[in-house]
Amino acid sequence: MKRNHVFALFTALLLCTALLPVSAFAETSARIWEGEDFRITLPEEVIYSFSPEVSFDDPSWVQAGIGDPVSFLEEYKEMGVIADFYSEGRAENVRVLTNSNNGTQKMYDMKDLTEEERQDFLSGVDSDNEEVTLEKGFTEINGQPFYRIRIDNAAAVGEAHELQYGTVINGHTLTVLVISDTELTAAQEALVEKIAKGVEITQRVPKPEPDPLNMVMLLGMIAVLVAIVAAPIVYIPLRNRRDKREKAKAAEQISQYRQTHTDENSYGEVRFVNETDCTREAVRDFSRYHAYGKKLPALLLEGALCALVLAASFLLETTWWIKVIAVGVTFYFGYRAVSMPGNIEKIQQKVFGRGVSSTARYTFFEEGFRVAGIQSASVFPYFQIAAVKRHGHYLYLYYGPDNAYLIDQYGFSLGSFEEFSAFIAEKTQKTK
Repeated sequence: MKRNHVFALFTALLLCTALLPVSAFAETSARIWEGEDFRITLPEEVIYSFSPEVSFDDPSWVQAGIGDPVSFLEEYKEMGVIADFYSEGRAENVRVLTNSNNGTQKMYDMKDLTEEERQDFLSGVDSDNEEVTLEKGFTEINGQPFYRIRIDNAAAVGEAHELQYGTVINGHTLTVLVISDTELTAAQEALVEKIAKGVEITQRVPKPEPDPLNMVMLLGMIAVLVAIVAAPIVYIPLRNRRDKREKAKAAEQISQYRQTHTDENSYGEVRFVNETDCTREAVRDFSRYHAYGKKLPALLLEGALCALVLAASFLLETTWWIKVIAVGVTFYFGYRAVSMPGNIEKIQQKVFGRGVSSTARYTFFEEGFRVAGIQSASVFPYFQIAAVKRHGHYLYLYYGPDNAYLIDQYGFSLGSFEEFSAFIAEKTQKTK
């Protein structure tokens, strides 16, 4: 295991993968490093010290024998290094790092952890590699608890050794670290321990109270998530009961209608005659309209809610399971929106393929209309039409939530399309 991999393993386990810009440090004296909320008293062994604020053309790099300061500065940024200390001849090297993320913000101060919580924290640092040896525990330095972790990987390839002292203060980590490709020397261990013991917390900032606006938004987001997930569970049974009542009412109306309309002579004068080729292209066009045109308001509302929930779950301080639910709900509605036209088309192809022909023959009487060709010839009352929609050169006469008869405006052999549009609007009381 390469040494940077060893460090990455540990930092990932500590939830410190998200790096923030490092704090600015100034060297107030030869033996003191000052930070915003801590300072480090340096031991005499430290001869050279660098930080991200040291310019790449500073002569101290050359004095310390570092010929490529740019790569060092890039590494500082990647690892979150705020200070880099060297002994005489660069024999020993100890780095100080800081990182912050949701995990450290939530813990905020390691001093506030109970003993059980500290042990739970350490239990997350582990390795299933038999070649890796771990030593871990807690020690107190100037009134602040620090974890002490030593990692030794004695693999023939990728040997790496690491010793670090770390804590969490004011919502960020503070880590004193030494890494080596060879077994740590006594001098390396002594230097990292001396620097760690020189750390003193100078300022404790009270943990900020949750922003009331964020709390309101978080509760609102949770409510939206619950509504999105629970709505179908509540709505579908209610819709089924409603549909059942409407079907019973329609059946009663049709029964009364059949009693007074027993043959074609009872349907009155023939007003319009139309033939419409229900081709695959026409059915596909209807399916796209039904999926995206007729249901556009619902799709826009679902899209807006998903975007709101997804954005809020990642911008606010939410737990991982809320993020997972938000992504899952967004993926589900996105997939449903994309696949909806295809699913509707499959159903419609079966509906329009049940008859002896793919051409629908319509006869519109004064008191009802007959459909033949795509199904067994039957006459229906106009009140069975639930909606009338126009798209392209078709009128869609809906006789169910997802089913409609297609009327081609160019298919009239008796009457005109304009006259028929006014006639069907009057008979159904439905606007296009």
